[in-house]
Amino acid sequence: MGSPLRRAGAVGIVSAVLVMVGAPAFADNYAIDNDSAYWHGIESDGGFIWEAETQYPDLWGTGITVWSLNTDAFDNLPYQYTIASDLADVVLNDSDFSEVSATAVDGGVSTFVADAPFSLALSEVGGATVDFTLRVTLTIEGSYASWDFAVTSDSADPAVADAIDELTVSVEGDLGSDGQTVFVPVDATSMVSYEDDGIWSDPVVAYKAIADAVTFDAVDGDDEPTVTMELTSAGEATLILSLQGFDVCSKDDAIAAQVAAAPALDTTFGADNDLIASGGCWSAETAEGTAGEEFDQTIVLEPTADKIESFDGMAPEDVVFALLDAPAGLTVDATYDPIEDVYIVHITGVVADAGAYEVRLGILISTYGGEECGDECEYSYEYEGSPWYEPTVAVIPITVHAAVVPEAIEETEDPEPEPVEVELAAEEETVETAETAETAGAELATAELAETGAEETALSAVALALIASGAGAIALYRRRVA
Repeated sequence: MGSPLRRAGAVGIVSAVLVMVGAPAFADNYAIDNDSAYWHGIESDGGFIWEAETQYPDLWGTGITVWSLNTDAFDNLPYQYTIASDLADVVLNDSDFSEVSATAVDGGVSTFVADAPFSLALSEVGGATVDFTLRVTLTIEGSYASWDFAVTSDSADPAVADAIDELTVSVEGDLGSDGQTVFVPVDATSMVSYEDDGIWSDPVVAYKAIADAVTFDAVDGDDEPTVTMELTSAGEATLILSLQGFDVCSKDDAIAAQVAAAPALDTTFGADNDLIASGGCWSAETAEGTAGEEFDQTIVLEPTADKIESFDGMAPEDVVFALLDAPAGLTVDATYDPIEDVYIVHITGVVADAGAYEVRLGILISTYGGEECGDECEYSYEYEGSPWYEPTVAVIPITVHAAVVPEAIEETEDPEPEPVEVELAAEEETVETAETAETAGAELATAELAETGAEETALSAVALALIASGAGAIALYRRRVA
C-alpha cells in the first residue's frame, strides 16, 4: 500500500522543479504528482520506483481531486538488473549505481540518470573480462515511465564493440498485485498485468520493450516478472510501462484498453490516462421522447450488484454530480435522496433530431470524511484531512422518435364525360339508315301495285309496310351493336 510519506497536503501540490547533478545520497528519493498518477519512492541512483498509484485532480471539472483510487502498482520496480553475455552474467542493484542527474517536475517530464560500472567475460575476446558501464535513464511523464539502457566500454578492441550487440539486460520487478497477479501476453514485445482480486485492485499495467529481441518471463500468481532484452548494435534497449485506473465496475474495460494500448506505448508515451468508468455501476430505464417536442422525464438510477458490494456498510455523506455528455438541447439535473437512498435524474429540453442518444453522468460519492474517518479507515494516514471520493459514471439511454407527419390526401379527378357528339352522330346515322329503308320499301310497293292491279293493292301495301319496318329495325340493331 502507498507510503505514509505522501500526505500532509499532497493533493493540490504546486508543481515544483528540482534539478540536482551529483546529488548526495540523502537527496535521491523523489515523489512526483502528475495529473493521472502519483509516483513515489523514486531512487535517482538506478531508476528504481517503490510505489505508484492513480489519481485525478479536478476530476470531471468538479474541483475534487480523486486519489488513491488504484494503489500499490509496485513493491519495487525494478529491484535489480542483470547483464549477461554467453559466458557470464552480473547483477546490479541500487547500491551499484551513482546518480548522474535528477530532474523532478510535477505534471511535467521527470528524468533520472545513473551509471553502474561492471565487468563481464566475453567469448569474443577469448573469455577475457572486459569493463563496461551501464547507464540507466528513467523518464516519468503522465501515466508513463520508461527505462533507457545503454552499455558502453572504454576498450579499443573492435571485438568488444561487436560483443555489446550480443549482450542482454534483464529487468526484474516486484508488483503490488502479489499472488493475485495475472499476465496477458499481447505480442512479441508487449504484455499486460493486473490483480485478479475482486472489484477493487491495483492499476492495470501495460509493458512495451524495444530491443533486438525480447523475452517475458511472467507466470500467473508470481508477482516478480522478468523482461529480458537483447541490446542493439548501439548497446541500447528500452522498457516502457503505463498505468491505467478504473472505477469499481470497469476493471474489464481497463484491461481491454491496456491490451489495445500496449503495442504502441512508445508512440503514446507521456499521456495522462483518463479514469475508465464505463457505466457498469448503474442501470437506468430508457428515456423516450419525440423530436422537436419537450422532454420532461425523471429517471431513478439503480445500483448494480458490484456497486452494492463496494458500498457495503458505507452510507454516502456527500454526492457530487457532473454532466459529462448529453444530446444537444437537453438539460440534466441530478440529486440524491438520502431518505429513500436513491439517485434521481431529471431530464428536460428539446432534441431536434430523432435517434439513439446517451446521457453520461459522473457521480462522486464521499465515503470517508477525512479526519472523521478514525478506525474505519484501514490506512488512516492517507485520508487524514481530506474526504475520499469514489467516482462512477451512470449511462442513461435516450430514444428520440421521429415526429409524426399526417398523411396527405390525394385529390382524384372526375372521369371525362363521354363524347356526346359521337353518340349523337351514331344515333343520327341509325335514324338515317332506317328512313332510307322505309323509302326503299315504299318505292317497291308502288311499283308492285302498278303491276298486280287494284284488287291486290291493299294486301300488298300491308305486307310491304311490314317488310320496310322490319328492315329498318334490323338496320338499327346492327348499328347499335356495331
